[in-house]
Parts: sequence; structure tokens; C-alpha cells
Amino acid sequence: MSYKSYLTYIFFALALISCGGGGGGGGTGGGDNTPTVVTRAEVTIAFDQAVTNLAGLQFTLNNTAGATFDNNAQQVFAINNAAAGAQTLVTANFDAAANSTRIALVNAGVNGFNTGTTAIIKVTFAIADGAALPTFSINQTPGSFIAVDAGDAATIPAVTAANAVVTAVFSGP
Repeated sequence: MSYKSYLTYIFFALALISCGGGGGGGGTGGGDNTPTVVTRAEVTIAFDQAVTNLAGLQFTLNNTAGATFDNNAQQVFAINNAAAGAQTLVTANFDAAANSTRIALVNAGVNGFNTGTTAIIKVTFAIADGAALPTFSINQTPGSFIAVDAGDAATIPAVTAANAVVTAVFSGP
């Protein structure tokens, strides 16, 4: 097994363990088109500039009260053409007590992938009936955001929580 493959498998195993095996940051969006009855938020994660050689991410997405994610039913997935596909797995584990979701993305490609500036991860949250619109942000605590390169070269630019852009679009029934 190559060194790159070994690192990818180790990261994948650690991601699944920390995410429970299920499945800085900008603020929320929604703007003037937010419906009067909100039942869900589609949250996307992107970077403020294109990143090359990305093989994996692990981070915590914080939210204010009102948003929930069903670890067994709701989906989290890669959405950008470079990130999506058979070589990429995204998992998430929602912690209701902490109002946070631990998210991991692993790409098993030999060279990782290039993100471009479009979103790479999409997570759909349910919004409690009558709840105020929640806000979402990447946890900025040191050590809570981990980016892994493909092995031979670092990501360009270096990826940190401050590079992440979080956008939320709210919708109704």
C-alpha cells in the first residue's frame, strides 16, 4: 500500500470515529427571499479561494438553537464536481446538546482534488416549528479544523477555518 493510500485510510478511519460513523467561517445567507414558514436550511461550505491538493477535511459546524440534523436520515454530501464522486465520502454527527455538527470529508484520489471557489459540502438541517432562523459558523477553536493534503504537497493555499465560507439558504414546506 502506498504512503498516500495509507494516510487516506487512516484519515478516513479517524473521520468515521470522530463523526460517529453517520454522516473563519462566514455567516448565514437567506436574504430577502426567506419564506415566512421555514422548515429547513441548506448549509454549504466553500473556501474563499480555490484550494488544490485537498484530500480531507474535519471540522465542527456550530449553529444557534432551532436547527437539527438527524444523524440517521438527513444527508450530507460533496456537491462540487471535483469533490463529488465515488472517491469522496462525507459524514456528519450532530450533537444537539452542543448545537454543533462534526463533519468529515475524505477523498481517496491519489492527488486529492481542487476545490475551485464553489461549495464542496452541503448539509440539510431541519428547522424547529416557530424557531428563529439559526446562524451557522465554523468552530474557530485551535485544533477543531483539520485539512489533509494528498501526501506529496501541501494544500495551496494552506487551509484553515478562516478560509471557510458558510452559507445557509432557508426554505419552507
